[in-house]
Amino acid sequence: TLHNVTNGTQQSFAIGSSAVSVSGNTITLSTTLSGNKSYYITLDAGIVTDQAGNAFAGLSNNSWSFSTGAQPTSFNFNDCISNLPGGFKQYSVSGAQIWGCTTFGKTGNGVQINGFSGGAQNNEDWLISPSFDLSDFNYPILSFASRVRFAGPSLKLLVTPNYTGTGDPNSAQWTELNGRFAEAESDVWTNSDQIDLSAFKGSNITVAFVYTSSPSLNAARWTLDDINIANSSTPAL
Repeated sequence: TLHNVTNGTQQSFAIGSSAVSVSGNTITLSTTLSGNKSYYITLDAGIVTDQAGNAFAGLSNNSWSFSTGAQPTSFNFNDCISNLPGGFKQYSVSGAQIWGCTTFGKTGNGVQINGFSGGAQNNEDWLISPSFDLSDFNYPILSFASRVRFAGPSLKLLVTPNYTGTGDPNSAQWTELNGRFAEAESDVWTNSDQIDLSAFKGSNITVAFVYTSSPSLNAARWTLDDINIANSSTPAL
């Protein structure tokens, strides 16, 4: 169980869940942590045994505690070379084409996807942000830059307070926002700003960009860069 001392919340993970893996004498928990928070972890007795069959004694309150630093809310992706940086992840629901790093960002590197491979392919691919704690923001305002080449469906901008950080994002409840994306086939960088996230001033807010393509709808090439969530003193325009 992961205990958030700052918020007074907790999240439990079964030893057999997709978020928990065991390799040798190491247990790995894959989850998303908020910035500027204090945590501790408890482990039930007997959740694992050693090779001799001896049961693990467990961990009680505060025997494994730690704190997180300030959460980043601005991402220029210049360090996006082989893996997505900054806690971003991609999740492919269908299709072989996925979000990845590109050297053709607006300012240096960026992230990009193209569902064309010898023809338009069936794809549904999510670019998922890390979890943000926006509870102390006055007016959280999202901005980013986008660029699109070739015909195909527009991206979708989705926000949720209940994605766990692992597994199929379709299992969470998402709200679609107007992303003010670049115009179809324009092939020029477009700044999308003043996107109001005030309805999502919680401690576990996740933003996602969803790409789709198909033989009937074609496959555009979408590039994103300079994603930022600002704490504004005034509402979005």
